[in-house]
Amino acid sequence: IAVINPGNPTGQVLSREVMEGVLKFAEREKLMVLADEVYQDNIHADGKEFVSFRKLAKELGTTVEVFSFHSVSKGVTGECGLRGGLVHCYNVDQGVIEQMYKLASISLCSNVLGQALMASVVTPPPVGGPSRAAWEAERDEIYGALKRKAKRVTERLNSIEGISCQPIEGAMYAFPKVDIKGHVMKKAISYATPADQIYCLE
Repeated sequence: IAVINPGNPTGQVLSREVMEGVLKFAEREKLMVLADEVYQDNIHADGKEFVSFRKLAKELGTTVEVFSFHSVSKGVTGECGLRGGLVHCYNVDQGVIEQMYKLASISLCSNVLGQALMASVVTPPPVGGPSRAAWEAERDEIYGALKRKAKRVTERLNSIEGISCQPIEGAMYAFPKVDIKGHVMKKAISYATPADQIYCLE
C-alpha cells in the first residue's frame, strides 16, 4: 500500500485512527506499506499533527513491513533543485535491505550534495549550539510563510463562484472541487464535449 501523508494532491493529514486502520489492513492482507512522508514538516491546520507510519507500527507491535521515505526537495527545506532522500526500513528482512544497498551502489555517481543536505535535515544544529538560533529563525520564517499561503489559497479558491476547497491541512497542495454549470455546461452538452474541457478552454 502506498500512502502519502501529508497528502499529495489532497493536502490532508491522516489521523492516527486512519493510519492504524491502514496498518491493520496491511497486516491482515500481508501487504507492505510504502509511506511517502516527505511533507512531514508541513502541517498547517491547528490540532493536526504528523505521525510517522514507522513510529505507529512500532507502537502497535505490528509485523507489517514499513518503508518510510523522506526527502530534502520537499517540505520546509524545499531545496527543489537538489535531490536527496532516505528510506527507513522497519520489519524488513535483512536480505531485502542488502538488495536495496546493492541496487543503490551500482550508481556511477553518488549525489554528494544531496546526501550532505539530507544529513543536515535529519541532524539539525544542536540545541544551544552557535547556529541553532539562526536555524530556528529561518525555519520558522519559512514555515510561517507556507502556513499563511496555504490559508490564503483556501480562502481565495472558496471565494470563486463554483469552486470549493477543503482547508489545506498539510503538504503544499489544494484539492478544489469545480462545479460546472450554466452556459459552459450547455455548450458542453451541445458539442458533446467534456464540460471540464470547455471550462478550461474558455
